[in-house]
Amino acid sequence: MADRPEREIGSRNVIATEMVVDGKKIEITIPDVDAMSDTDIEAFVFARDGRWSSQTKSLLRQYETDRLNLNRGWASTTPGWICPCCARGKRQIVRMASSGVLLCQLESHHDHLGDAAEALFRKTNPGTEDKGTNIQLDQAKHAMLTLVERFPRTIICLDCNLVEGKAKSALLGRGVPAHFSFSPQEIARFVQPSDNRPHEFDVDVAAAIWEDVKADVEDRLDFAARMASRVSKGKNRRQPDIGERVSFEFVSRATVIERVLSNADEGRVLWDIGRQLLARSLARDAVGQSKRSKTKPATRAPTDEEFQQINARLNGKHWSLAAEDWTCRCCQRSKRDICRISKKGKWTASIHALREWKFDSGYDDDGPWFDGEIEDRVIVDHRVVLVCQDCRHIITEIQKRDATLSEDALTIADMIECTLDVTSNRMHEVDYDGAIERARMNGDLVRAVASYRELESLARSYYGSVKAFSISNRCSFDQAVDHFVYEHSQQFNVDTDEAAENVRWWIEKGRHFMELD
Repeated sequence: MADRPEREIGSRNVIATEMVVDGKKIEITIPDVDAMSDTDIEAFVFARDGRWSSQTKSLLRQYETDRLNLNRGWASTTPGWICPCCARGKRQIVRMASSGVLLCQLESHHDHLGDAAEALFRKTNPGTEDKGTNIQLDQAKHAMLTLVERFPRTIICLDCNLVEGKAKSALLGRGVPAHFSFSPQEIARFVQPSDNRPHEFDVDVAAAIWEDVKADVEDRLDFAARMASRVSKGKNRRQPDIGERVSFEFVSRATVIERVLSNADEGRVLWDIGRQLLARSLARDAVGQSKRSKTKPATRAPTDEEFQQINARLNGKHWSLAAEDWTCRCCQRSKRDICRISKKGKWTASIHALREWKFDSGYDDDGPWFDGEIEDRVIVDHRVVLVCQDCRHIITEIQKRDATLSEDALTIADMIECTLDVTSNRMHEVDYDGAIERARMNGDLVRAVASYRELESLARSYYGSVKAFSISNRCSFDQAVDHFVYEHSQQFNVDTDEAAENVRWWIEKGRHFMELD
């Protein structure tokens, strides 16, 4: 690598690379984002918007708050962005939450019909141990989805995304399936927008739109089922690429970038700067904080004899896993505290397992990952926690009130924050409106969980395949690993070291997930 000059900006050194253009030497500076002022960042990424922008600071002053919730969708668009559904600009979209947090949120709206079609395809075409077959299945799935989905993924404002969910929820009793999504153009027809507040909507217009597209939606799902069946029978397969991919075009921008990267620290350019800019752009202050009510007096607790009977009757998996001194991860009540007596005098109690996610601001693992955009929140790990039936009921209840919500739409922290009153031997008092508001705003969480679960499924499958191979072929686990390394190197035309690194990454991930069970 060529020597690179350095120069001072603020208090930090930044790396620069030199190029010769038309016989003239020019210097291209790679900035240190952490050393840049908000004004510098705004000038550097003028086509983006973040907590550093003049507009955002102006809005915080206007609403007299320093608490901000600004997500990736907002940061990734220009300050002059206009919602394609309600035609509002950012100054008309921004609004205050009841907790005094300024909401600057845009959402990535996609067609859930594609999710249903993908689930159907995966059920009909499960993965195999043959990597070439898996590549063909993925290619067929993606080709099928382009013809099934009614509209592409589109950035829309938070309120249009929320009202789309409310419209679907209102129509579920009229035959609208949970996997249906209104398109941005359709949302524009039934939304009734106002500046700086949630939308109202015309449910009759939404119902009429559904009646118009119902036959088309059903036909698309039928097409997905038929294509999934054809692919499972070996039809419509496309052979994987062989040889080296070559571009016949000399693209000016790509050529210059390639030259810059050849003289600069590639990792710093491609990852650190983008990650640092994202971290400097986003803000995630608490949303929907609820005021706690005063603790109510406890109802009757079980006697020692009654608790022994409850303990004997509930000798199930999760109850047994919880030690005698166990307390709920959410409400901190003990086994005896979570017992409730019904009007008929029957005692009920149960313990449930939930996942608590470990988040990272960006993805920094060196292993394989999926193509696509990194969401606001990235899950890097999880742990299983045990909660009482009343805390678990929060998730059940919000889904009952809004069937469009995912069971992954609330974190443990969200559940704690929305619980107003905790009393021994009594069901919780919960701010369900606040919980639903949080769940509807947690689209990035739901997407992050889906990506994490996909990674987990593949890693578990990979680890299981290696273990099954060692058993069926009566060889050691290490010998089975060597076999998979060889297959990987042949399938993807990579050297043995790279193949070994990838294979062992998947195996370690799979082993880690198995240990979490």
